[in-house]
Amino acid sequence: MHTVLSHVTLQNRHLVLGGEPALGWPPSPHDPRDRETLDVVGDWLVLQFPATDQKLEYFARFSFLHLQLWHPVAEVSVLTPSRLTLGCYELHPHAGNTFRDARRCVISSILGLQQLTFPSCCELDHLFAVHLTPLYETFSPPPHRR
Repeated sequence: MHTVLSHVTLQNRHLVLGGEPALGWPPSPHDPRDRETLDVVGDWLVLQFPATDQKLEYFARFSFLHLQLWHPVAEVSVLTPSRLTLGCYELHPHAGNTFRDARRCVISSILGLQQLTFPSCCELDHLFAVHLTPLYETFSPPPHRR
């Protein structure tokens, strides 16, 4: 079972004096400062662009929409699959680089080596249903009529 902590607690736990993470902020699109917290699953913050950010509508219209899972203690970011990530989960950092794989179990195994528990398939499905599906429905272009 995941331990649920508030996002404020999680954000505070990973910061060092001066407000910067020990490893430095990751590059875009993995920088969590570009997004707002929507949810918390275990020790992971679930992030998305703010509703006022034009990227949100653009990403929805072109199937780039995704969630960012940010583990503030380990300073690890995972983007969920979308056209942006070629249908893969994208993990940063992994051995100093970005790693992509379409299989959640592979990402989960890699994170498990770092003693991190990645959200389950059911938890991810719930996050997609709650946070992504409504955005696609809102921003999808109307069907073409003939």
